[in-house]
Amino acid sequence: MLGYQYQPLPSMPFPNSPGILIISASGRDIACALPGTLAEAMSSAKERWSIPNNLVFRLGVKKKDAPGYLANTAQGDLIILGDDAVYQLVKMGKNVLRTEIQVYATKDVKVQEESKWWCLVTLLDRLTCRHRPIEAPPPPPEPVPIKITVENSKGKMFRLDTKALPEVNMDWSQSQGGQSIAGNFLGQLTIKQKTDPEGRITFSGKEMPSGINFTNFTNTKDELKAVQVRACSAKPFIQLFSPIEQFLTLELSLSSSWQCTSTWPTSEIKKDNGKQTVGFFLRVGPGTAVEDVVSGCKTAGLSWEAVPNPGHPRLSPDDKTPFDPANPDLVDYNGVLVPAKGFPAKLDKILSEQFKIDPLVRTNFMADIVPHLIRYPHIAFRFLPQDFYDPAASLAIRPTPEVTGRVFLLWQGVKDANKWKESKKREKMPINWADIVGYNTAQLTTDTLFRCVELGWMEVVP
Repeated sequence: MLGYQYQPLPSMPFPNSPGILIISASGRDIACALPGTLAEAMSSAKERWSIPNNLVFRLGVKKKDAPGYLANTAQGDLIILGDDAVYQLVKMGKNVLRTEIQVYATKDVKVQEESKWWCLVTLLDRLTCRHRPIEAPPPPPEPVPIKITVENSKGKMFRLDTKALPEVNMDWSQSQGGQSIAGNFLGQLTIKQKTDPEGRITFSGKEMPSGINFTNFTNTKDELKAVQVRACSAKPFIQLFSPIEQFLTLELSLSSSWQCTSTWPTSEIKKDNGKQTVGFFLRVGPGTAVEDVVSGCKTAGLSWEAVPNPGHPRLSPDDKTPFDPANPDLVDYNGVLVPAKGFPAKLDKILSEQFKIDPLVRTNFMADIVPHLIRYPHIAFRFLPQDFYDPAASLAIRPTPEVTGRVFLLWQGVKDANKWKESKKREKMPINWADIVGYNTAQLTTDTLFRCVELGWMEVVP
């Protein structure tokens, strides 16, 4: 067998590669041979991108693609190639050089001045719509005034008036999704040191719905103990007394100024033409027990809770105006102002002596309302006449009770007693609230009569 020995082919010389220049604009790239000088690179870019003669442009490279000692000359993240010496330094040792085109306004403006605001219209748009004039950059956003008032733990008030500069001219009442965010918000405001890298003022919170009352509890040292957010709701309690055992239906109808949130025993809350109705099928008899036939619950009575719906304020409230929960009528000329410290005992005495309310019901009523009363130095109050209250929350009971008494208390916490001078004068006056309400105490305490008694309250939030 003949042997064969491999002989490598002699190497053939290849011409030196000139390198590649990538010219980027408007997110697109064009590649060409790497020119030897900056003037040739500029000419190549102008030719391949068809740049009009009336535009001033420069080539630039990213800082990461240039020697470190050129970093201080960067405009943002880009180093502009100002002359051929810089171009030679940047392309030294590179087979591929990536550049970006920066377009300025016109030849009439100096490059040094134009470099402060680059044209925001992309080069591609310019090349496709050459007849369109060069658009100026948008005006700087208008600063938004912000006023912040805070009280520190020592009771000292501080006010901060400042301005915020948004990223764009925008309506701050609109979110980025175009939804309205105007309103009142409750949350945490954090003010940091000037040197904090994450920003000095931050706020995180939730919107407070209409009818919400913000209150804070403090101890004797004026230290913050708790923060409470609650709705100014009404929570009446209904008792039914019957000398004989019988079945009956009870329907509660609330005006559009109310929004019923719950009942006990639980029952379906129906809506019709803005009003809400709740119905019960009950069995009553001698004693104080009431049985809800549908659920089988046996209770001492029925309760319901509702919050006011926002309404239109009255132009001139008067004593002949029916009760509107959204605009409760408690003012200086029709209320009574008393110190909060003595009001619980005074209120319990009125319920006991004038209305003859059952001791257990009266105890539950006081236990519910007292924690809210002690937050204020003074309390203004009034009991509503039944014919004012009935249109807002009417009761329809079949068969109809022989006598019905509905006691509804309006009260408001007052910090400045000087604004309630007329109400203050009535503090020592003997007022027969049972007569004002239209509450027949004698009949409503007669065991042989079929009776209905309701007791409730609502705080007025100014």
